Amino acid sequence: MIRFLLVLMLAQTSMLWAQTIAPPPSKACPSLEDNTDTALYAGDVWRLVMPDSDIPGGPVIMISVSTGSASKLILRTMDGKKFELLRGTHKQSLFEILNQLAVSCQLPVSADIAAKRISVHWETVEISSDKFAALHRSFTATLSQTMEDAQKRYGTVLVHGGRIIFHSPEFHVMYDNDGYEHIETVVQESGRKNDSSQLMVQWIHQLQILADQMFPATK
Repeated sequence: MIRFLLVLMLAQTSMLWAQTIAPPPSKACPSLEDNTDTALYAGDVWRLVMPDSDIPGGPVIMISVSTGSASKLILRTMDGKKFELLRGTHKQSLFEILNQLAVSCQLPVSADIAAKRISVHWETVEISSDKFAALHRSFTATLSQTMEDAQKRYGTVLVHGGRIIFHSPEFHVMYDNDGYEHIETVVQESGRKNDSSQLMVQWIHQLQILADQMFPATK
């Protein structure tokens, strides 16, 4: 009887000990959706995952177009002498990847460490200075026309409001010329012909066609 009570007491003690040292239930960490610093952090990661990101100073001129989870196209010159078109492909958008790391409590504080966890397949081709200049000229002309059209729509938007485009491709466009102008914008494809708001989308499509011509098709 004494032996039975002793075994029972030991069993109860071990159960209590197991409950005491058991790890607490895991809790999800906050999402990046409501974090105001997400854009800056993601921008740092993108710059770090690009080829030659360790070159001091970075690109002299760069235009980048992100097409959701499909690809990222970049026009850049690092030194004003060599001009490149780059295409980066990935299975998920950068935000989705970073957000998954965040909610699983694995997102590093340092963007340098996070960049090492991002898998992007890069292709690079050199283009002529004339081609780069033409693309740059058409881009800035398109950007200027877009802003001019925005001013023309000022009164109409105040009176009638704006518009919402559902289920359409969205493009994130960024321009930087080494400390002078840094411009970022998001454009949506409306699918409407003769839509003046689609000038930037048309420029993006031309860049996509060029990329398809310059890079071999992947099976």
